This record gives sequence, C-alpha cells and structure tokens, in this order.
Amino acid sequence: MKINSTFRKHLFLVLTVSLLCVPSGCKKQQPPKPELPKVTVTRPVQKRVRSYYDYTGSIEAIDTADIRARVEGFLGQCYFKDGAYVKEGDLLFSIEKDMFKANVVQAQATLESKTAELKRAQSDYDRVASAVQSGAVSEQEMDLKEAQRDIAKAAVAQAQAMLMQAQLQLDYTDVRSPIAGKVSRAFVGEGNLVGSGEKTLLARVVRFDSMYAYFSLSETALIEYLKRISENASDEKSSKVKFLVSLDGEDYSHEGVIDYLDNELNPKTGTIQIRGIVPNDRNLLFPGMFIKIRIPSPQEADSLLVYEKAIGTDLGGKYILVVGDDNIVERRYVRLGQLYDQMRAIEDGLDGSERYISKGIQRARSGLPVTVVQEESVEQNETP
Repeated sequence: MKINSTFRKHLFLVLTVSLLCVPSGCKKQQPPKPELPKVTVTRPVQKRVRSYYDYTGSIEAIDTADIRARVEGFLGQCYFKDGAYVKEGDLLFSIEKDMFKANVVQAQATLESKTAELKRAQSDYDRVASAVQSGAVSEQEMDLKEAQRDIAKAAVAQAQAMLMQAQLQLDYTDVRSPIAGKVSRAFVGEGNLVGSGEKTLLARVVRFDSMYAYFSLSETALIEYLKRISENASDEKSSKVKFLVSLDGEDYSHEGVIDYLDNELNPKTGTIQIRGIVPNDRNLLFPGMFIKIRIPSPQEADSLLVYEKAIGTDLGGKYILVVGDDNIVERRYVRLGQLYDQMRAIEDGLDGSERYISKGIQRARSGLPVTVVQEESVEQNETP
C-alpha cells in the first residue's frame, strides 16, 4: 500500500506538469517575412545627341578592268600572285614575242625600202622640174614624175603605219593593268593559246581605294535631303551630305559622301536610288557586300536617355520598371527613339524625374515593393 501511494503522488505530479506545459508547447510560430528583391535604380539623363537615319545598302566597285589578250599567241609567264594588289601599269602576263618581233623587223625593212624609193622619186622629179624650165622635157614628163613621187610618199606613209601597227602588237604581248586595284586569279594558265577568234579574258582587276555605296531613300527622306542641300547650297563643304557605313551593324567606322541622286523615284517602291563614295583605306569593303548606312542629322537635339538593358517587352509593348517613393514597382510603357551606344532615347512615357531599375529587373514585379540597394548615375558609366 505504501508503494502504491508513492506511485500515485508521482503520477499526479507528472500529469500536472504535463497539463501546465500543453498551452505553451502548442503555440504556433510565425513564419519569417520574405526578403524583398534588391535592385539598383538609375535616373534618366537629358543629353544633346544627334539623330540619324538607318538604311540598308550594297557595295559596288567604282572601276573594274577586264584583262584580255589583244593579240593571238601562246600565253607566257604570269607575273602576279592570285588576289594580289597591283598598281596601274604593272605587268601581269606576257605572250610569246618572237613572231611579233619579226613583224616589226619586216615592217622596218619595208619602211626603209619605201623611203629609198621616195628619195629616188623626189630626185627624178627635181631633175625634170629643172629641165622643164629650159624646155628640155615636156610638162607631161614632169607630171609623170610628180605622180611617181606622190605614190612613193604614200607608200612611205603606209609603211610607217604598218611599222606602228607591228610595234603596237608587239607591245600588246606585255599585258599590263590599266588601273590600280586587287587582281583576281589567273583565268588562263601558261602555254595556252589566247586571243584566237576572241579577246580571251585573262584576269580582272577591281579598284579598291574607294567604293560606291548604293542605297534607297523614301520619298519623305528625299524631301528632307533636298531641303538640307538647298539650305547649304552657298557652302560647298556643308552641302555635301556625309554618311557612315557599318559592316556588322555596330561599328560605323567608314565615312562616305553622297555624290549621286537618281533622276526619278521608283513608283512601285516609292524610293529613289542614291549613291555615295566611301574610302577603303583598310581594304575591308568588297563589291557585293550588304552594309548598314547611317545618315546623321545636321544638328543635335535634347533627348531623354535610359539604358537599353533596362527596357523590357510584353504584349503591351516596350516598358521600363519605375520605382516610386514608397519603393513600389510600376510598369511604365514607353515609346522608344534611337539607340546611342548603350543608351536608348525615350520619346514618350517618362518625364526624366523617375527612378528606373537598371539592375535586378528579373527579380522585380510590378505592384510589389523592392529594396533599393544603390542609386547609380549615368556618369558612373559610359555615356553616348
């Protein structure tokens, strides 16, 4: 009985402690508050920039020369490497000369013979002319000697022409480049008969120091172009409209000057062809290339710029995430202007006083708060 009494006392104490601990042990703990997205904000910058117009164009050679065999013969040596740059007058090919040298020698001998005949005919005429004055010969005899002298003169002129032709054909055996530029591969190998029946194409040289850039202007752009020319007509330097050329759509390092405007618009496309000359000092422009052309406006204008990376796109269009004073994110739809390096002009949607998210855009949501960890200025980065 004593043990049972002690057991009951211990059991009572255990139950009492357990009942006292139940309320505190069953109390629910509050979950931790979620951490707000951390973002970096930037303010739009007002800057004077120069607008521009972009076009797609193509490159064509200013001058191209087909190198052809002008006389018939077997092709001798080729004096250039395929694809090399040559100067005007450089020797490119030679054609066997033996026959043409012989023709020159023959023509020279004929000329000397005809010259001797003329000398004799002139002497006969002079002698008869003196005899006519003394009445020793008739005037008919003098007329005959005069005719023979004139025939001899004509024969000499003909021999001189034949010599010139023979010498010219000999000169044609040295095939030279008529222009400076980049030569193609040799289309005909050594030892082949060329110039037989047709002027065989041996190679082609393309001028490379400058290139033509062709592109098309819309009717609206044409009117602006003509106004610009008219306003600067008195200043020859200012009246020349310059443009920039890019091969990859980013690096506009080539500068050209417009030198030609077509005389009518294409009624099917509503555009007009225009042409400019582009220096090719680095030999990066090749005929047939498609290029990007940018024509800057003559004057700069104030623009509101934001980072291109801060612009998003959805079904509503282009937008920027703006952070208000209470750090609530707002989606602001904007109308974009032109791109200037890493900055994009905003034509509508911002007034310049806003803070927009430039870093952490993926974590921010419209209508929800964020934590602004940094407010950077455009001056900390590159400006256009």
